[in-house]
Amino acid sequence: ARLRDRADAGDDDEPVRIDLWQVPDITGQRHLTQLQSLDRGLVERIDMSVSNGGTALVVVWVDEPLRRPGKSRLVRKWPKPARVTGKDVRFRLEIAPGAIGRAAFDVEYRW
Repeated sequence: ARLRDRADAGDDDEPVRIDLWQVPDITGQRHLTQLQSLDRGLVERIDMSVSNGGTALVVVWVDEPLRRPGKSRLVRKWPKPARVTGKDVRFRLEIAPGAIGRAAFDVEYRW
């Protein structure tokens, strides 16, 4: 997963695209668990967390690529609504200073 947008305090206040490793105050973690193996597919859970070690609120978009776009469906997503955008699942997280934003989803793949 990568950090997609970050609202920086700038002259134009436009979001910019950056990678997580370029912002030392924002760190992320991703954990994948196989929940169920089926004869014709599998179900996985992907948990993501992003921590804000800075002094200002940050808004991040997390894009998680799907293994098999078009042959997958989201079974469960929380706590925020997730959207499937082509080949990715996208979450928007608002993270207060010193806080951790979390998002997760279960995805079923069919072959």
